[in-house]
Amino acid sequence: MNFTKEQLLSLFQSNGVDVRERSTGDVSINCPFCGNEKFKCWVKGTGWHCFRCEESGNVFRLFRELNIKPGQLNMSTEDLRNKVLKASSNQRFGNGKDKLLPRLEMMPFPPEFKEIYKKNKSNACQMAYKLLERRGLDYMDVKRWNIGYAESGDYLQHLIFPVQDEHHKNVTFQARRFIGNFDPKTKNPFDDGTTYSKTDALYGVQWVKENDPIVIVEGPFDAIYLDKVFRLLEMPHKAIALLGHKISRIQIMYLEYFSPSALWVMFDSDAVKDARSTAAELSTWYEAPVYITELESGDPDDLTPEELLEKLLKSKKSLMGRTQKEPSNWMGKKAFK
Repeated sequence: MNFTKEQLLSLFQSNGVDVRERSTGDVSINCPFCGNEKFKCWVKGTGWHCFRCEESGNVFRLFRELNIKPGQLNMSTEDLRNKVLKASSNQRFGNGKDKLLPRLEMMPFPPEFKEIYKKNKSNACQMAYKLLERRGLDYMDVKRWNIGYAESGDYLQHLIFPVQDEHHKNVTFQARRFIGNFDPKTKNPFDDGTTYSKTDALYGVQWVKENDPIVIVEGPFDAIYLDKVFRLLEMPHKAIALLGHKISRIQIMYLEYFSPSALWVMFDSDAVKDARSTAAELSTWYEAPVYITELESGDPDDLTPEELLEKLLKSKKSLMGRTQKEPSNWMGKKAFK
């Protein structure tokens, strides 16, 4: 398929990819292969070329790397809204059978998926668990989030984080390398538009109840750690991971059904720009206050519980500059003890 400039712009913009229009009839984006952020990756027709790392290839390879579904090419904002609205008969919470997510097929899990548990003495399992330990997690967290790993196949030496819907049903997953410190550390399964992807789901949504205050983070490690702290302090907050640093329209509308009482955007310290743009977009959709919690360094799961609480307390000013009233008992029973 030969994509026009207008089609490429639509695809990149609807999937949260920063894109620039060129007078030469093509478009440019930040290269996902070398990480250059100066729009050196030029895309036109059926191919692309990065003028920094000199990578090039078929446009579908680029779509695969960015987890873009060409099938959504002609889907307008209203089409996307209807895609979600049709999923729930009463446009709110269903009767247990209705789903808030769009009606798609479950992403097949890797056949090599294995559970992490104490009695599993394989080297791969032990190495996978050591990474979890370094991130402050234990076997109780593994069980709560059904974390697994693969020691062969396409996801060799990767942790597997199942992503569930609001009914605790697995719909897709994200993989994270547990050996080696080179990019890409995370790996998302590719689909053709018929199965769930990271842009159709929210990691941690299975724990969310109506009117909960929500803290939005980037990845599974941050969501699991924050969930652990919130439960420890008996705080009503829930942690949701976007599985990236861009929020999709589907994710915005999916989260809207829970009517969050307040939202915090807490991304890694190197994603301040993305945090601000995500918060700005959320504030146009929700009446609830939206806060940005910027970190001076590191990731949210690097914070101690005391530091996390302090960060949330300092995020008092709404993005829109309104004076907001905090939800009653919003910091929980033990937060100030």
